[in-house]
Amino acid sequence: KFGDYLMCSPSVLRSALSKQGASLQNARNNKRLGDLLIECGAITEVERQQAVQLQRLARLQACPLFESLTHSELISLSQHFDEVSVAAGNTFINETEEDRSLYVVASGQLELYRTDRDGGELFIALVGPGQSLGEMGYFSGDVRTASVRALEAVELLCASYDDLTH
Repeated sequence: KFGDYLMCSPSVLRSALSKQGASLQNARNNKRLGDLLIECGAITEVERQQAVQLQRLARLQACPLFESLTHSELISLSQHFDEVSVAAGNTFINETEEDRSLYVVASGQLELYRTDRDGGELFIALVGPGQSLGEMGYFSGDVRTASVRALEAVELLCASYDDLTH
């Protein structure tokens, strides 16, 4: 949780979370917790960026794909990831399409599936926090072998293959 990486009192965090809940009711005015805390003067932009970096690092450390990396390698790697939100029910990876991205699930549940010859869906797996998606595409030509749908609101880390090559 993002609040774990901030130096704010519990009451300030509760207030900001309450405002965030109210903003989620208005689809055009969704605001992230860090932005709300900056608006109310509880944190600075520098503090928000530091918290984002710490959270990103913890999320990558939880992914088995990166378990052999040193702490300094993870810090370097984390600079190439960005946070991505996917709403429940949305398919964001489509089978047979090119996508040059690696994803790490931060929160939420995803469903991997393939389409059969008759257009039906064949369930492959559920994917949750700490798991990665798209690593096979890095080695096999960037074409997706399955589709991925968010079963609930999902937070992901995303990096371009080009940024990972170095």
